[in-house]
Amino acid sequence: MPSTVSLVTPGVIGLLPAPAGMFPRVDGVLRRSGIVISIREGSTVIYALAGGDVAELLRAARRILTELLDGQNVLLTELQQADASAPPLPTNNRG
Repeated sequence: MPSTVSLVTPGVIGLLPAPAGMFPRVDGVLRRSGIVISIREGSTVIYALAGGDVAELLRAARRILTELLDGQNVLLTELQQADASAPPLPTNNRG
């Protein structure tokens, strides 16, 4: 078992060292589906995206998810501002 795993995705993520054994199931799925290739260099396994189409798909997914997250942050800010300006709720003090 290699001691280091590196993910190489130029222009998308960069080089990310990860503990060995972190991706055993994902590794098989991604390699079998042709999304990544793996290269062993000594005790290190390097994973790289299999092609430019995969990188393009990941960039599109990142852009879409970033836009969704930005929209959620705007909504959260609006809700927090509305909550801060709302009058306090009446309390029911029965004794």
